[in-house]
Amino acid sequence: MSNVEVELLTEEHKRNEFDCGAEALNKYLREMALQHHKRNTAKTHVLVHKEDDGSVLAYATLNVCQIRTVGNEDVPTFKGLPGDIPALRLCRLAVDQSKKKQGLGSHMIGFVLAKAMIISQDAGLSGVLVDAKDEDAKAYYQLFGFVPLTTDPMSLFLPMASIMKMVSK
Repeated sequence: MSNVEVELLTEEHKRNEFDCGAEALNKYLREMALQHHKRNTAKTHVLVHKEDDGSVLAYATLNVCQIRTVGNEDVPTFKGLPGDIPALRLCRLAVDQSKKKQGLGSHMIGFVLAKAMIISQDAGLSGVLVDAKDEDAKAYYQLFGFVPLTTDPMSLFLPMASIMKMVSK
């Protein structure tokens, strides 16, 4: 995808035209993402055409979190780890309805995993956590190797070891 790039969300991006089909995700991009960005509680990265007018094709919102390993001993990569481990949280991921089925979601997942690799070089990071909004989203993340937590099956985790293998290909 040489004609697109991921940028940090700014006021210049056309957020009001974005429609992924899920009103909560649309509303977040339109009304909350910049506020969270300014307050450093989450950062939203948008996928745009390089020569376009700033229309958002897709977005991913990230922050950091702690995962409780207690109760999640079924997750193989949690064995022997302390009670709380750091992770990069994929808070939201959405693709504009007009651009679905073009690989943009996969592109954004790749961006998130590459970002996790960069962060893990400078700070402790066990992997990426995502909270799936429904069973379809859960199945989508599982295609990339995310595994459900025992304590909350709608929360899925991808360990750094798996990310390193995927990103280095």
